[in-house]
Amino acid sequence: MKGEWEEGADSSNPNPNLDPGEWEEAERDLLDAFNKDAKNPDTLANLITCGLHLGKNTARYVTQLKIAAPLHPASKRLAAADGAFSFAATSMA
Repeated sequence: MKGEWEEGADSSNPNPNLDPGEWEEAERDLLDAFNKDAKNPDTLANLITCGLHLGKNTARYVTQLKIAAPLHPASKRLAAADGAFSFAATSMA
């Protein structure tokens, strides 16, 4: 299998080379990790990634990540994207 996902592995660090069918399994493992520590920023960031790949609403995890770890690289990227969107929206008005 291209992107091996190991059961019981540290699910805050998923393999970025997952095959399309493996995202569901990655999400299950990440949800297990989330249930153990809902404030782990890496788990939250990876749940966002999985959710986006699966076409799911990730707003809950985005909000939690921004609150739990505003200095996490994913939080910073989300804040930059929010700022760019706001700038574009106001320039189009």
